Amino acid sequence: MTTELSRVTGVVVNYRTRDLTRRAAETLLHHYPQLRLIVIDNGSEDESTGFVRELGQTRENVTAVLNRRNRYHGPALDQAIRSASTEFVFTLDSDCEIQRGGFLEAMLSAFADERVYAVGDIRYKNRFGFTYGYGEEAHPERPNRIPYVHPYAMLLRRSTYLQLHRFVHHGAPCLKNMRDAQRRGYVVVNFPVGDYVYHRLAGTSSGHGYGVVARTRNILEARANSLHGWLTRDPTVPVRVVPRQRPEDSDPPRSPH
Repeated sequence: MTTELSRVTGVVVNYRTRDLTRRAAETLLHHYPQLRLIVIDNGSEDESTGFVRELGQTRENVTAVLNRRNRYHGPALDQAIRSASTEFVFTLDSDCEIQRGGFLEAMLSAFADERVYAVGDIRYKNRFGFTYGYGEEAHPERPNRIPYVHPYAMLLRRSTYLQLHRFVHHGAPCLKNMRDAQRRGYVVVNFPVGDYVYHRLAGTSSGHGYGVVARTRNILEARANSLHGWLTRDPTVPVRVVPRQRPEDSDPPRSPH
């Protein structure tokens, strides 16, 4: 492993998504076989727990953490970031698949500027989580736009994270964190990580939800989003999601280790 990559720890959180978690971890380790990796099982108590345990036992560079209960995605990411010992942490959603390498090296180069906190796929949100859009079409110069790096494949500076609001249990778990970073003058950098990482959008939240309390809160916030977005968004600029190419249906490459 290069000196640069020794500064990075990867993080994957699992909750009853064995096949997705397996694909995420194996494709990441195929392209970065020596990368430190923390895999957290959020109290799944099913076959995915056994997979996480076995992965930690068979790979020296993988640390398996088995939570006794579901702490949910944002708090589990916070747990992993705090337990990491490297300068940078790469968060990877369990429903992601690494298609090609080279992205971690490219993302690391952005941190030459000490003001940079996080690198990844940026969209602009309001304080409730409403997405105005991507890039210039979201009018980032206007008030209340929070540059939000999506944690599905994000590289962040750990020392800066520890100064900010922690990730929370929310549909947009990094929202308060990114808002805090913006207020303190830190910089986030857009990077086309989707060219390297396929995000299936079929992870824990789609299969298991967020829990009763969080689901109720998200419904109320969604209504607030609709009202706030309707009042403040430029109606001539539609919110647009750029589709990503689906990878081949063949099995992903597997690490020889």
